[in-house]
Amino acid sequence: MIEQTILARRASRLLAIRHLGRAVAAWYDLDTGSVLDDAARFAGEGTLADVPWEMHKPVMDYLCGRLLLPERRAPWV
Repeated sequence: MIEQTILARRASRLLAIRHLGRAVAAWYDLDTGSVLDDAARFAGEGTLADVPWEMHKPVMDYLCGRLLLPERRAPWV
């Protein structure tokens, strides 16, 4: 039972990371795969699936930071 809980928590966090990656990709008009690969490199891993659970929060913070601190001006500004 505990292993299932751990796997479910890991899966939900990875899903959240994927959603944030899609948001970043949409904002900057990038490929979602390249954004998620970049997030995995931020955590020091080759793929998102290899990112250890203790790095999930820093990866989410990294992706949120890319949204909060845009590299380009919004067209309406």
